[in-house]
Amino acid sequence: MKSLITLLSVALLAIPNLRAAVTATFTVPSAWSGGYTANLVIANTGPAAVNNWSANLSTTDKVSNAWNGSASPAAGGYNVLPASWTATIPANGSVSVGFQFDASGSQPANPTRVLVNGVPVPLVVNNPYGSATPTPTPTPSPSPTPTPKPSPTPVATPTPVPTPVATPTPTPKPSPTPGVTALSGVFQVTSSWDTGYNANLIINNTGTASLASWSASLYTTDKVGSAWNATVAAVAGGYQLTPASWNASIPSGGSVTVGFTFNGAPPAKPTKLVVNGVSIPLSVVVPAPSPTPTPAPTPTATPTPVPSPTPVPTPVATPTPVPSPGVSPTPTPTPVPGSVTGVSARTLIGYFPSWYESYYYYAGYSGTPMTDAQLIATSKLAAISKTPYTDICLAFAQPNFSWSGLAANTWSGTGLSFSSAPADVVQSIRILHQQGRRILLSVGGATYGNWGGLSSEAGKPAGAASAPIRDALARIMVDLKLDGLDVDYEVDGADAANVSAYALSIQAMREAIDQATKVDGRPRELGLAAWSTGADYTAAVRDPANPNRISYWGGSAGRERLAFSKVVSSGTYAGQKAGDLLDLVGVMAYDAGYQHYDPTVAYDQYRALLPATTIVAIGLEIPNEAWGGAILVTSNADAYQAGTVIQLDQYGKILNTPYSVERSAKHVLSNKVNPLDGLMVWELLKSTPLPLTGPTGTSINSAVPATIGSTAVSLFGSGTATPIR
Repeated sequence: MKSLITLLSVALLAIPNLRAAVTATFTVPSAWSGGYTANLVIANTGPAAVNNWSANLSTTDKVSNAWNGSASPAAGGYNVLPASWTATIPANGSVSVGFQFDASGSQPANPTRVLVNGVPVPLVVNNPYGSATPTPTPTPSPSPTPTPKPSPTPVATPTPVPTPVATPTPTPKPSPTPGVTALSGVFQVTSSWDTGYNANLIINNTGTASLASWSASLYTTDKVGSAWNATVAAVAGGYQLTPASWNASIPSGGSVTVGFTFNGAPPAKPTKLVVNGVSIPLSVVVPAPSPTPTPAPTPTATPTPVPSPTPVPTPVATPTPVPSPGVSPTPTPTPVPGSVTGVSARTLIGYFPSWYESYYYYAGYSGTPMTDAQLIATSKLAAISKTPYTDICLAFAQPNFSWSGLAANTWSGTGLSFSSAPADVVQSIRILHQQGRRILLSVGGATYGNWGGLSSEAGKPAGAASAPIRDALARIMVDLKLDGLDVDYEVDGADAANVSAYALSIQAMREAIDQATKVDGRPRELGLAAWSTGADYTAAVRDPANPNRISYWGGSAGRERLAFSKVVSSGTYAGQKAGDLLDLVGVMAYDAGYQHYDPTVAYDQYRALLPATTIVAIGLEIPNEAWGGAILVTSNADAYQAGTVIQLDQYGKILNTPYSVERSAKHVLSNKVNPLDGLMVWELLKSTPLPLTGPTGTSINSAVPATIGSTAVSLFGSGTATPIR
């Protein structure tokens, strides 16, 4: 008996304390009526890896999809198994499994418990769309003590936990893309008269998968007189919408627009939008029935009714919203003050997603153009002129770019998803220029990876015959008076062919800028959105000062370090390094999480890699980060909740430091290489904060573009914008 007890004691000592080492965080980054997405992050703070783990998630909601792992129904919830690349939870590391849920109730349910290898672990729930759950869930006591205590004391059979085996940490996949759709709707009244109005219904898909087909029901009390881009049939409470052939699907990151003429005054606000049987969030924009800012001095006794406008219902080849009146003569704009204060004194880059822009018709259906005040009130892009952001990147154009010219008034061939025509958007760009902002066209992004055509044009003579994509990029910069291009090369991997294509793409876009500047004399800049770990030292690119310094990350780690060092072999820039062609680099210092990544380390590495004349900015993402689970807060004092504190850097150094705007901005200030270095934000229109718990238990909010902007001005100082012609 003594031998058995001794053996059991030794076995117990050999088993890691899983309860002390493993924790779980369940975060809901997005939700809609009937469903939501969520990430389950399992972190291992112990000294040894956990191999071949399994988990049980207790929830009342139904899993419809999973990525980075699999989920199978079990009593009270789901059994979760890892994918091959998430099968090991490294020491001081974590793994993340993503889910799409069908909600059983009106809100996403909070899971009540997570078991890892059969053992309950502490659980933190970040669910801004559901009811509150104590955070964190207390760690269950190891085992109840029997009363009365038996004699002799029995030895408990240990919970079977696999003994970790020291194995190399597998290279994680930073950003596997799940197939998820996330829909929302915008109903916007574009013009009205005594007996009716025109309106657009825009259905946005912000998910990572296309919606192959759709139908919708719009619930409203007003009567549809005509419609375009869809057929409409009356049903109880509203109308059933069936798309036209050219907008039957909704691409990932894209939208479709249906136009209406309604009978009814004043316009009624629709109460609900149902797509494919599921109610989705609906924003309603109905302008107040007030006169224009300067009423006519002598009002007529009886206003003449505006004739019901006749929108163009004829199907067109591209989904450019109808009516498409063509390019209208540019009226004399309402004067705007020549300079403004409150602009960040250092670079503050903001990405503007074209698919979220409001629809507007600058020329006006009655023939009276919008005033600048009306345009700023209607266009989200024009409204950025009232913020401290200095450089606005329009996202995203496709690399195999074509441009029909401003006279054609269509975005076809560009990849951009504005609902308004180019002739309207150019007026918003004019407003931003009057306030001293620079506007760049961002090419690529996670959606577009077709860079082969553009990279093949590097070094070729300018012109539509020899370099058609470069020529198209040059012409749109001239037509829209854009201030440059932004390279957003997000093709995964750091192999030689990929690195070469990346460097050639940088060269080709620099040459497109030069071509445009030769036409109109406008100074322009070439920006680049750099991969979060692209300047890391890896096995392929070692640190000369410390060859054993290898980043935790694989995949695309070190890619920019390799691409920037490539020497241009042909054309105007022959003999120069690709990285030396850049004026502005924003580091996508997000989506790498908080367990093994420090944005300030990435900034330092990029700063040392690039010329002193190149501006470098630390990138910030409005929470939640899509894959990394990190949660950005505004000030250092707000960092407390899981995800708001950086645990280690990419080289394994223990930090436990705030993941905050304040820390990033102050770190940039401490570097004296370039006085214009600053911050970058993805993305400007994501303005809803996550409710968080602060160190003292008080309620705080995560960072949003407004608080990032105010922090930048308070730390960087306020500049004065000079109008850009």
